[in-house]
Amino acid sequence: MQLKLPTDGRPLAVGLLLAVLLVGYFLFVHWWFVAPQLDIAHQMTDLREQQQRFAAVVAQKADIQKRLDAVRAYEENNQAFLPEVDPAAASASLIQRVTDVIKKHDPDGKRCSAQQSTPMQRPTGGEPYLKVSVRIRLSCDMEPLAAVLYELEQGKPFLFVDELMLYQQASFYRRGKQSSKLDAQFTVSGYLRQRGGKA
Repeated sequence: MQLKLPTDGRPLAVGLLLAVLLVGYFLFVHWWFVAPQLDIAHQMTDLREQQQRFAAVVAQKADIQKRLDAVRAYEENNQAFLPEVDPAAASASLIQRVTDVIKKHDPDGKRCSAQQSTPMQRPTGGEPYLKVSVRIRLSCDMEPLAAVLYELEQGKPFLFVDELMLYQQASFYRRGKQSSKLDAQFTVSGYLRQRGGKA
């Protein structure tokens, strides 16, 4: 006599066995062996990508160095900045430049002359480069004054004329001609290559 086992419990047993195996896999195999290997593989992929990026940058080193050298050469030859490195020397140079420009436009000093030149100390917290300024006072006829101001602002290094105030001086007669000079007060500024405060 043969015993027949009921067959309707087999799918349930197989399902339970698969569930136990799956839980066992995740508890004893996956988290201990497979997951660390997957993490290592992911890290290796990231490291390969970083290495490729660094290799591309290293390959461009010669080109980047050439560009940096070109920028340095341009900055060294850039005439926009004052050539001096010391603010006091730059102030003296600015005063001398104003004097030279006045002599150029009025060699005999009869129509335009410098009355006062004073270096100014200004905070440079808002300037990206170190600013040097001098306060100038001239006694000039209109024509040489306009020429002096124009040449100061159009030449190199770049200079900036601001705070311009003009006053009419008293008229007087010289050799039968009426003379009416202007009292001009203004600030001339330029920039050194040195870094100033944060802009």
